[in-house]
Amino acid sequence: MFVKPISIPNRKTGKRYTYYRLCESYRLGNTVRHRNILNLGKLEELPDRSDHKVLADRIEQIVYKRPSLFVSQIPQKIENLAQHYAILPVLSYRGDDWITKGIPL
Repeated sequence: MFVKPISIPNRKTGKRYTYYRLCESYRLGNTVRHRNILNLGKLEELPDRSDHKVLADRIEQIVYKRPSLFVSQIPQKIENLAQHYAILPVLSYRGDDWITKGIPL
């Protein structure tokens, strides 16, 4: 999983706003596609782009229930966001089915 920036202009002012999505890559035939898992919003709490990868990795660990050896090294701000966002994909709609038990590969 990774955090993908989406830039959207305001129609009236022309100012561009950046929103972020949690996405996963998958292959369809010979092309690689991105599947939107969750809209993260503006992520104003994490201005540093390097923190976005840490957040995506931590959400993936929580959702897939994978143990992490380095949880103590993750900043508390990122851990709190990951815990908040990790429960949201479980109840989201993707494509033609509802996800109720995590994010299947």
